Amino acid sequence: MPAVTDLVNSSVYNAIRSTINNVLGVGDGTQNGYGRTLESQTKADNDIIAASDMQLLYNDLVKARTHQSGSPPTWTNADGLAVPSAGELVGVYAADVGPGGTSASATTDLNEGFADFEAAAVNIIDNRNVFDSGQFSATIENNNERQSSWNGTINHTVTVTWLNADERRYFFNTGGVIRFNANLTGGTSVPGDVTTTPPGTKDEIWQTMLGTMGTITFGKNTTVADGSNPGIGTNVGNYYNAWAATSAASPIGVFAKSGAGLYVENEYSIVAWETASNSIRFKIALQDNDFGDDAGGASSSGPEDEDVTGVTTSTVSFLTATGVLAIPKPALTVNSNL
Repeated sequence: MPAVTDLVNSSVYNAIRSTINNVLGVGDGTQNGYGRTLESQTKADNDIIAASDMQLLYNDLVKARTHQSGSPPTWTNADGLAVPSAGELVGVYAADVGPGGTSASATTDLNEGFADFEAAAVNIIDNRNVFDSGQFSATIENNNERQSSWNGTINHTVTVTWLNADERRYFFNTGGVIRFNANLTGGTSVPGDVTTTPPGTKDEIWQTMLGTMGTITFGKNTTVADGSNPGIGTNVGNYYNAWAATSAASPIGVFAKSGAGLYVENEYSIVAWETASNSIRFKIALQDNDFGDDAGGASSSGPEDEDVTGVTTSTVSFLTATGVLAIPKPALTVNSNL
């Protein structure tokens, strides 16, 4: 425990920097690390820690915390944080201690001591998976439409590629996600109606099935949907631990949503496999597996399996941390269309 008369030294400074580097910098090689270059530099033993050094460390702390809590940043484990002015001496609890003074007796700059910087760094590492929504941009990367009627299975396949494996983890570590949506309009469906309960026409059932599943989000460790009837998500995300065993012939199931009533056999699903350490391929399948149902009666001619009509749409979008961290979004390639 430092004495109140202590001033910040290289050991203390480097420890604070190491803590923030584990979040803002390269991190631990897996689920920690935003991948940004720190402004502060490691100090050698016995180096004098100048106000300018504290300024750089302050900039790093503010950048990370702004991504987490917005601008201006808020601090939950510290009384606030400010940077010492040029020429000030930085003590445990305050800066501007002055010759012969102590940080315990200082009455100004009480949020500029190195204990405040330590608390701010801990605040950041404790909240490394908490993000301010204003730091993100949403972009539609592919809006895939099929305007002709169909039956059986139609696929929409895309490959998401990052510059390298580290950029892939930085994207997810900073809160980036890949989103999937689908809908059906026209045909025998009613515009804007996602409340039809079976029995209904095949188009109505598909419209309801897709509309009520909401947005599907593939994130750091899970895939979930946010609709009123969201389907079945999984614990498959970017850090799924068996990507190496996946392939086009043996993909991992990511999400599934079934139809209802007479069309319970129908399904929307997403499977995925890793094509490289910096690339994931997603296959979105709309499977009209219904073989037809016999209405019965004397005039019945047997089971009838009608086509899906109207316009079927599958959309893939990104949510990327483009704010203070300026994370680059990955590239998307369309491998097959509906």
